[in-house]
Amino acid sequence: RAPQPPLSFMPPNMTTAAPAPAPITTNKRAGAGGNDAALAALDAAESWKRSASGGASAALAEVPRPAKWWTGVQPEACPGWEAGTAVLRSLPLIDYGAAAPSREALQAYLDNTWTLTEVLFSGMVGEEAFFVPPAHRLRHPLCFYYGHVAALYVNKLRVAGALAEPVDAALECTLETGVDEMSWDDMSKNEATWPTLERIHEYRAKVYPLLKDFIAN
Repeated sequence: RAPQPPLSFMPPNMTTAAPAPAPITTNKRAGAGGNDAALAALDAAESWKRSASGGASAALAEVPRPAKWWTGVQPEACPGWEAGTAVLRSLPLIDYGAAAPSREALQAYLDNTWTLTEVLFSGMVGEEAFFVPPAHRLRHPLCFYYGHVAALYVNKLRVAGALAEPVDAALECTLETGVDEMSWDDMSKNEATWPTLERIHEYRAKVYPLLKDFIAN
């Protein structure tokens, strides 16, 4: 496979805010009779409002993002940052074929990919952008993908026996499984009340130092 050109993102400017945890609940509307389809369509269109909590979540979704948005390394200090163009570029994939990569190389790659994810999501404006399900219903709302990789890291470390306890068991269940776009896949999760943006952000802030410590030790 031919090598792919590196990705690059220009992060927005930054300011400050504070997160607060919130529980995960579900809230599906059931209808009866001829109004079922209309109620379901209305519920799907408005369901994101149940997940939008305002306050700290709304502040996190403002553009430019607050400084607290960055849960790992800020873009300017991240491997792959080009000061001359103010662009963060993706690092080349680590080659595991020749020799075991150094801890420094692994940490640099984690920092780069972790921060690129946050740069990508920093372009989304307002809570609605994180919680509205796509019209085609073949994917989850984008809040899922914001927390998905962090949850996957934790779950993989637990499967490998390298991590004994979950960081947040409820989030790791909610954020672990993506979507198979075949008709039999259960998409009822999209009508659920999703974890708030500040809760997912707080989760990422807990997982990053755990991964950093795992690489170092």
